[in-house]
Amino acid sequence: MRRIAVFAICFFLLLTLSGVKKSFAEDTGEDLKSIIKKLENRIKENTEQLEYLKKKLEGQEEVISEQQRVKEEAQASVKVPKEAEDTGPFAEAKLLLLTPRGIDIDVAIIDWDTDNLAEGIARGIEFDTLSRLSTEYTVGYQFKDNSRLSSSYWHLDTDEDFYATEPNGGKLWVLLGSGTSPIDDPDSVSSHLDFEIDVLDLEYTRPLFESGKLTVSGLIGLRYARIEQDLRATYVSGSNTEKIKSHIETNMLGPKIGVIGRQTFIKNRFFFEVDGSVSLLAGNADATYSDIYSGSSPYRTFSESEYENVFPVYELDVGFGFMPAPDLEFRAGYLVSYWTDVLTHKQFVDDVQEARSVDQGDSVAFDGIVFSVRYVF
Repeated sequence: MRRIAVFAICFFLLLTLSGVKKSFAEDTGEDLKSIIKKLENRIKENTEQLEYLKKKLEGQEEVISEQQRVKEEAQASVKVPKEAEDTGPFAEAKLLLLTPRGIDIDVAIIDWDTDNLAEGIARGIEFDTLSRLSTEYTVGYQFKDNSRLSSSYWHLDTDEDFYATEPNGGKLWVLLGSGTSPIDDPDSVSSHLDFEIDVLDLEYTRPLFESGKLTVSGLIGLRYARIEQDLRATYVSGSNTEKIKSHIETNMLGPKIGVIGRQTFIKNRFFFEVDGSVSLLAGNADATYSDIYSGSSPYRTFSESEYENVFPVYELDVGFGFMPAPDLEFRAGYLVSYWTDVLTHKQFVDDVQEARSVDQGDSVAFDGIVFSVRYVF
């Protein structure tokens, strides 16, 4: 715009000089005062035109400046999520303190009054599965559009041992036998239960909705899971021994979908997050059972079954987090993981004792506190 103003000034000066030259040629007979008078009039007219152009140019510059200001304010009002500021590979580690539920099984009954067993004087002896520490590791890549591609691995291993002897004035009753053993009231029972689960997830997460400090993201992925269960129980009566073994291995694979909601606050340093997902896993369970009696008439009972099904898995994780830097975050939350139709020892042993085919499972759940740290490299 300033170049246009300079050009206009030069143009009008040329016009002025041209007008002066022409007037001087036409009015050579006029005196000098007349020539000066005309020159003053021309300069006055050109000065007024220049003032007009100057004001017009200043008005246009103000309009452009206002438009630029509005544009800059609009760009500044667009908040870039923290994830978008740090792209590249990332890693996350989780420490989970979870309680397994639904895997307990009664191994014997203590009866203090043998004449009133039907009245509920006896009580079952079951494994006491306490909270267990487990770990989960995740690696992936974070893109500029806030989407993430990641792979995670979770492993939980819990085992319990139990031992009981026949109480004074009472009896122990066998619960896990096949029914062919002569041992009904053993002197003692010892047992071991092992439950192990491995979960491998491949996930892609992408923001679906953003409003202010709230971000809602969608998740799609693939999950593989393996659950292995071992049960051993030994009943001793004098010199006679009965050993029960049950083993179940379940392999599952299927799709996983979910939704993640995150609300940030206090200068985007803190956040509240809800993570829910559903997995639909197809797979099968291979189960074996053996009952070995070592006594006056030794024998062995063996049973093998295969169980196929679709296993829905529901998970909900709610927690709070802190981000001391855009590339680092800490989080603490509570997780509930609910697995349905999983074959357990309780259901399998009962089917063997009743001579039924295995056609249904039980529900297994894990719940507890989760701590995690994530870093973008």
